[in-house]
Amino acid sequence: MDYKQKIERAFNSFTGKNLESLNSFYSPDVVFVDPVLELRGLSRLKAYYSHAYENVKSIRFEFTDTIQEGSKVGASWIMHLQVSRLNGGKEYQVPGFSVFNFNAEGLIIYHRDYVDLGAMVYERLPLQGQIIRAIKGLLKRGGSVAE
Repeated sequence: MDYKQKIERAFNSFTGKNLESLNSFYSPDVVFVDPVLELRGLSRLKAYYSHAYENVKSIRFEFTDTIQEGSKVGASWIMHLQVSRLNGGKEYQVPGFSVFNFNAEGLIIYHRDYVDLGAMVYERLPLQGQIIRAIKGLLKRGGSVAE
């Protein structure tokens, strides 16, 4: 089975409000892991997505590379995100990578996201973002954070 199209379709059609659409994508006993949490079960994942999408004005995923070996898929992506309370409400991009394991029914039983929370959230906050960007600038120039 080609899981790439299934993943792209599911991610780009999900709005945070159509939670029932996740039933045809995730197994009821899915394990989901991202930089913030690990949870088990589709009902918990739906609650998490419902909360995570509350302030999302727009979101779409551009999948840049996908590797599939049997029922395991690795996908690199760029998330185009617009959130009312981040980045002044303007769209921004965040790169990431996801690992998916599918069961015999073609449903995801394991989903792990790798994403830089600084680029996604912390750098988009007014004061904290300035501090993080300044620290990154120092590190890029070979400076020390303790200078």
